[in-house]
Amino acid sequence: MGNKGHDTRMKRSKAPAFWKVPRKQNKFIISTSPGPHPIWRSYPLGVLLRDILKVTYTQRETRTALLEGKVPIDGVVRKSTSFPVGLMDVIEIPSSDKVYRMVPKDGNPLEPIEIPKKEKDKKLCKVVSKHTIKGGKVQYGFHDSNSVIGDGSEKIKPGDTCVFSLSSHKILKTFGFDKGALALITKGVRAGLTGKIEEIIPGNVTNKSYASINLEEGTVKLPTDLLFIVGTDSPTLVI
Repeated sequence: MGNKGHDTRMKRSKAPAFWKVPRKQNKFIISTSPGPHPIWRSYPLGVLLRDILKVTYTQRETRTALLEGKVPIDGVVRKSTSFPVGLMDVIEIPSSDKVYRMVPKDGNPLEPIEIPKKEKDKKLCKVVSKHTIKGGKVQYGFHDSNSVIGDGSEKIKPGDTCVFSLSSHKILKTFGFDKGALALITKGVRAGLTGKIEEIIPGNVTNKSYASINLEEGTVKLPTDLLFIVGTDSPTLVI
C-alpha cells in the first residue's frame, strides 16, 4: 500500500546546511524518512550514494541499485532512498569492494570516510539511555536507536561508548565518559577534532553538563552532548 499524502521531497534551499549538494541546480531533493537518525543529523541514503559518494549517477540508477539489495547499512540491506544514514553508520558498497563510516570531519558533522573491511562489523555507539526492565535486566539505548539488554552487572552509564558487534548484536568493549578519555567533537566548527577530557562539570535542572577538553589549540569547555568517547590514548576504530 502506498504512502497516502506523504511527499518524500524537500526544497534544496531548506536542506540541512551540512548537506554537500548543489542548492540551485534543481528545486527539490529527497528528504529523510522517519528512522534511526533525525533529519538534522543524517543524509538520505539516495543523496549519500548519488551526490556524496558518487557511486551512482541518477536517481533512477540509485533506486534500482537499492531495490536489488546492493547496499547494506550496518549489515542490513536497505532499499529506501530516503532511509536516514547518520553518525558512525557503516555503509558497504559491494560493487566497488569499499566500506565507509559516517563521522564528523573538518567542521562537518557527517562525512563518509573509507575504512578497512575488517572493521565493517564493528560500530561505536554512544549510550543515551539506561532503563531497568522486567526480570531485573537493564536495557541500554544507543544514539542510533539500537538497544541491547544486559543482566545489570555491566558498569555502563549514559554518555559512555560501546564497541558494538553488528553481526552478533553484542557489546565488545566499553569506554567510560570519564576524565582522561579521548573524546570526538561531533558538532560545531570544531567537529572532527579529538582531545582528552580534563574535567567534567555536572549539570542540573537548568544548566547542561559540560566537559573541559584538551585540544591542540588549547583547553575548551563544551557541552557533553557534543562529545563522543572514541577510546583512551588513541581511537579504537578508524574515524
